[in-house]
Amino acid sequence: MLCTQFCRCFVVVLLLCFVSSARGQSLIVGIPNAEVTPKGHFLIAHESQINWWNQTNERGERITAWNSFNFACYGLSENIELCLTSFNIGSPATRNVSIAGGFKTVFPLFQKELPDWEIRSLTGLMIPFSLDGNGIGVWSYGGISFRLPVLRTRITAGPSYGMAQIFGRNVFCWMLGYEQPITDKFSIIGDWYTGTHDIAAYISAVQYDINEHLTIIAGYKFANNPESGYNTAMIEVTFEF
Repeated sequence: MLCTQFCRCFVVVLLLCFVSSARGQSLIVGIPNAEVTPKGHFLIAHESQINWWNQTNERGERITAWNSFNFACYGLSENIELCLTSFNIGSPATRNVSIAGGFKTVFPLFQKELPDWEIRSLTGLMIPFSLDGNGIGVWSYGGISFRLPVLRTRITAGPSYGMAQIFGRNVFCWMLGYEQPITDKFSIIGDWYTGTHDIAAYISAVQYDINEHLTIIAGYKFANNPESGYNTAMIEVTFEF
């Protein structure tokens, strides 16, 4: 079963990498960030969430639980990126694997009045198609993002409405994230979805930009409650070209 799920993930990654019409969505860790992929560039990423310490199967045997997200981005303009994302390819099988396409927009606000705050609006829409027979849904969101002038901390917050193909059930929730640069290459980041659903969790992580093309994020996901799943370690690799 684990081999089958890894094979499914590998096929999706290949599609994201090599199909010219494939598009994805850039994130802080789990929520949309206030950036878009540069115009004419692609960004591809893989995120794995793993718990090997307290998960068991139906027979009570200890197992390693794994879930993954794959996404790619194409910068359509200075303010818009097009999106393609796969959700919930994992082992044991999540029975809620989806492919979602859509877009994200980011626009600067109050550039003359408050230049040091770097205020931006973000909006997005994704249309998920279930690969497990659960139909077609929608995920829409909006938000405001700003940077604290002295600390340089970027704060992003806003509402989100998503359906069962991504969230496990139809749900309205809130998103909150932060990005704290420490050096030119190293940052402390985190984000949170409120509520009770499949991705309701706080993720705390560190980000290291190896070079202008390659970024690695590693952290820990704290599920909001048992109904929202289990805690996991996570790692994400992002490549821009």
